[in-house]
Amino acid sequence: MSDIDHTLQEQYRVLKPGGRIGCLDTTRPKKNLLSPLINVHLNMIIPAVGEIVAGEPDAYTYLPDSTKQFMDAEQLAARMLAAGFKRVGFRRIMFGTIAIHWGIK
Repeated sequence: MSDIDHTLQEQYRVLKPGGRIGCLDTTRPKKNLLSPLINVHLNMIIPAVGEIVAGEPDAYTYLPDSTKQFMDAEQLAARMLAAGFKRVGFRRIMFGTIAIHWGIK
């Protein structure tokens, strides 16, 4: 999405009152003891698996590169609140590299 705020506002607009939003996306993981291993996974293992499975390692470098550009889970939750959603929350999974967000209109 090129304009996350507009997208969230539009999703809010089309939901019925009481409607729910769910979002699953990659996110920048928080710095922790596993950060070096997560970086190896993102920058070396994913492209290697891409080369083995699809024969295209370059096609799988976009994921770590784009993940580094994404906002973190807390920032997306704040934008959801700003768009009008209530009871916004999220849960990190996959060592903090994926976040599931939710909210209610």
